[in-house]
Amino acid sequence: MSSKSNEIYEKIKNLIYEYLEKLHETIENFGRGVNLLSTMRTGEAMTIFTECMKKEKDADIIRREIVDLLESASTTIPPEEREDLFHLIKRLDAIPDWIKEAVRILTIIPYLEVPAELREGFETLIRLDIETADMLCLAARALFDEDYKRASDLAEKVEELEEKADEADINNRRMLMKYSDKITPIGLVVLLDDFNHALEEVADACEDAADYIRAIAIRKM
Repeated sequence: MSSKSNEIYEKIKNLIYEYLEKLHETIENFGRGVNLLSTMRTGEAMTIFTECMKKEKDADIIRREIVDLLESASTTIPPEEREDLFHLIKRLDAIPDWIKEAVRILTIIPYLEVPAELREGFETLIRLDIETADMLCLAARALFDEDYKRASDLAEKVEELEEKADEADINNRRMLMKYSDKITPIGLVVLLDDFNHALEEVADACEDAADYIRAIAIRKM
């Protein structure tokens, strides 16, 4: 790449690092909020959820900056590099979108009235989401640090964690069936199913992004 291309690429890379940090903060705040909620500290939890939504908005602003830079770099960054970056940022962006959906549901359901066993199942999946997202962020950073072997290895670990998240998702569905006649109103069962789905999609989105990171890393090795 030319010096001009390198300059733009470095700007994009730094913005992606910022984006990854906001993604990390978003999902960490989500986990903290759920922990507070489960210990009946509802007011504090809602404050954290508000902060979580703010971090998601901050991430979206950075994403738009990255897209704008990529669109303006059509003649300076090679087409394959631009396409890789477009596809990667699109996959990464699905993660905070699903976290936002989960937060929205949590703010309207009486979470503490949900059977404890089911809450524990959700919180297991949330912990796996956090671990999966953090591993993905490490893989993405390794990719942009040009440590392609590490990026590929970390991406593979993301896939392993996503498989555990799949198991937790299936277990939660079983428990929803088990408790469905004990949870009222019926609309709450629907919202809990939506909540579990959003949590499962967080892990799926992480795997999708990791698959793309691994493909790029292998190609560049």
